[in-house]
Amino acid sequence: MSPLRLFQERYAHDPWALLCCTICLNLCSGREFEKMHEDLFALWPTPEHMAMADPRDLEVIVGPLGLQRRRSLSLIRMSAAYAYLWDGRDPDDLPGIGKYGSDSYRIFVRGELDIQVEDKELRKYLEWIRERNSAP
Repeated sequence: MSPLRLFQERYAHDPWALLCCTICLNLCSGREFEKMHEDLFALWPTPEHMAMADPRDLEVIVGPLGLQRRRSLSLIRMSAAYAYLWDGRDPDDLPGIGKYGSDSYRIFVRGELDIQVEDKELRKYLEWIRERNSAP
């Protein structure tokens, strides 16, 4: 685990959860997500569960992050596509997954370290991991 303690590091073992994290972290602070990520995955532990979630119930949980209606629908749509349609190749094919989510997937799930990222936290992580890998 890096000193950055990114959610993507914590959920790298579960690609679907990692992608959910990126939807939740978009346009919000990690501090707010820290308070509720365990509740989110306790209530909806798999993509199949999240795909069947009542959007109103999900809005209550993600409400503190803001944009709760948009965020809850993105989580449901992405989860349904992940569970039932996605071939596992390109995360850009999933609804609600933009560059941040796609970059996160490539770094933490696939281990791709030679990619150009825009997000400052992902850039810091890549700098940290590259430095660590080049140390004797």
